[in-house]
Amino acid sequence: MAGTSAPTPRDVRGPWGVRATLLAVLSCLALAFGVNVLTASPDGIPHELAPSALLLAAFAAALTAAVRRRRTLGPVGWLLAGAIGTGILGDWAWTLNYELLHRDHLADWPDLFYFATYAQLIAAGVVVVRRRTARRDPSAFLDAATITVGLGVVVYVFLVANQLTDSDVPVLARVVGVAFPVLDVLVLGVLARLLVGAAGRRAALLLISAALASYLVGDLVYAAVVVEQLPLTAMPFINSCYAMFSLFLVLALWHPEAGRLLERTETEVERLGPGRAAALAVAGLLAPATLLVRDLTGSEPHVRAVATAAVVLFLLTLTRMLLLVRAVEAHRAQLEVLARTDALTGLANRRTYDHELGRAMRSAAGSGEPLSVGLLDLDRFKCFNDTHGHPAGDELLREAARTWSAELRWCLPGGTIARYGGEEFALVLPGLEAAAGAQVVERLLAVTPFGQTFSAGVAEWDGALAPHKLLGLADGRLYAAKAAGRARVLAVAVAVPAPPPAQAPAVPGPAAAGEAPVGAEAPGTGGDGV
Repeated sequence: MAGTSAPTPRDVRGPWGVRATLLAVLSCLALAFGVNVLTASPDGIPHELAPSALLLAAFAAALTAAVRRRRTLGPVGWLLAGAIGTGILGDWAWTLNYELLHRDHLADWPDLFYFATYAQLIAAGVVVVRRRTARRDPSAFLDAATITVGLGVVVYVFLVANQLTDSDVPVLARVVGVAFPVLDVLVLGVLARLLVGAAGRRAALLLISAALASYLVGDLVYAAVVVEQLPLTAMPFINSCYAMFSLFLVLALWHPEAGRLLERTETEVERLGPGRAAALAVAGLLAPATLLVRDLTGSEPHVRAVATAAVVLFLLTLTRMLLLVRAVEAHRAQLEVLARTDALTGLANRRTYDHELGRAMRSAAGSGEPLSVGLLDLDRFKCFNDTHGHPAGDELLREAARTWSAELRWCLPGGTIARYGGEEFALVLPGLEAAAGAQVVERLLAVTPFGQTFSAGVAEWDGALAPHKLLGLADGRLYAAKAAGRARVLAVAVAVPAPPPAQAPAVPGPAAAGEAPVGAEAPGTGGDGV
């Protein structure tokens, strides 16, 4: 129906606000910890039933959201729901393998389900970043890489290195044991890329980031328990992290902003905020801090690995600084262009014109060549605006500037044209006397667009006049061209009739036949815009 706005997609709107989202997050935290802490107690409900029921409910909710929002979420919904599902299958397979088949192998077929969970999480993160990023963002990539390498060296030194050198463990078990921390680091890279780029600013993406963080915390704590052979008292916390991972994904998929999860966003202007700078600083210090901790505790420092990571971090930081310097230089050049250019027409502005005129005067004084300047003003521009509207007036100024500058480049490559103010334009005509300069300006008059005309005055520099006096001569001849009937270029002084002296105000009354009313403007006079 005419006059009604288009309906907003259900995926975009919703009753969720900041408070509702925080309440949902806190509810998931309470549910995850409550179920797993209760089931860890000997007097609690059966250990396997409640966590499995919670995860199955989360998988069903995630799968339903993926089906309902398949058009807006695309593969991301299926990948995230699938990650929950393969995690559940992995838990069931491990329970079957350990408790029923009594197999206590460090590497076995249930690990394949966990590997599938990692693969789906990484794939989902890559899809989100690629779909949402309108163009390449090397700064976000470098920042994510810096954070990943910084944390990766910690993971390697404390969790991976010992497993690689443990000859008592079978090779396959060592490979699988190393694969999990390595995959954790890859998920960490995806998480860092989501958070540092423009993609990670919506609530749904923040919930996905919280889910990935929960998964990583649970994995790393579990790896520490296995590697350091710590007591299993941390298992309720670890299971709670995995439960939070599933619940946060469900919140993300059902959040009203999930429908805009894959909308493209423009890459932000290059900047390094305090939070981002602090994260990069901490990541850069992790390598030497790890080396210091290992030395103080008398453990193997793994100098080669830490030194290699430090070199990589240095190169990443150096590249990032080079990008920042390039961005600052580009912004400076852009500001210089804005300061020297008229925003509407793209021509040089008055400040640039004054600079170019001074430079041309110095050059002419040194070479002895002639120099002329011109001022031109569109005829009856105010009438054009009143008749066709201000957008048409702006279009006339833009098209006239484009046409005149092209013609000037062709007939006088060293010339300059600038917007001097309003509908008035100024020219620098190096190497030309006044008469030759007037011929160039007449060529511009011939190509004026939309059937419009202008009046212009040209003056030649005598080698002594100040710039403002030289322009005053050209302005006087412009006024004379207006008074002589417009649509012409004058390069010589012309006597302009002085306006009649002011008369004493008369008593208002009916005007005589053929007499203009008091205050009426005589035809062919007045300021420009007529």
